[in-house]
Amino acid sequence: STSASIAVGHQHKHAGMLQAFSGIYRGGGIKGLWQGATASIPRISLGSTAQLVTYSLSIDLLERQGWFRTGGWENNMTGALVSGFVVAIVINPFDVVSTRLYNQPQKHRLYNGYIECVSKILKS
Repeated sequence: STSASIAVGHQHKHAGMLQAFSGIYRGGGIKGLWQGATASIPRISLGSTAQLVTYSLSIDLLERQGWFRTGGWENNMTGALVSGFVVAIVINPFDVVSTRLYNQPQKHRLYNGYIECVSKILKS
C-alpha cells in the first residue's frame, strides 16, 4: 500500500526536504519553521528523566539481586530493556500532542498551542 492510502490527518505535500523548508518558510517565516518545537520540550524532558531514572534503578536492583555479574553486559541489556519500555509508556501521550501540533496545516490551524491541544484531546 502507498503512504497516501494509510495516511491519517492533514498531510503536507512536499516533494523533498528543500522544497519543504522553503514552503514552510514562505508560509510562516521563521516561526513556521519552529512550529511545534515547544511541544517537544515536555516530551524530551520527561522521556529523558524516565530513561535515566529507570535505567539506573534497574541496574542497582539487578546488581543487588545478584542475578548477573556486577558490571556485566546482562545488567546493561536488562536495564536498557526496562528503561526503553518505561520510556515508551511515559512518552506516548506527549508524542500524540507533538504529532498533532506538527501535522496541523499552516492555515486554518486546529490548535492555538500546546495547552489547547491537550484540552481538546481530553475533551474528545
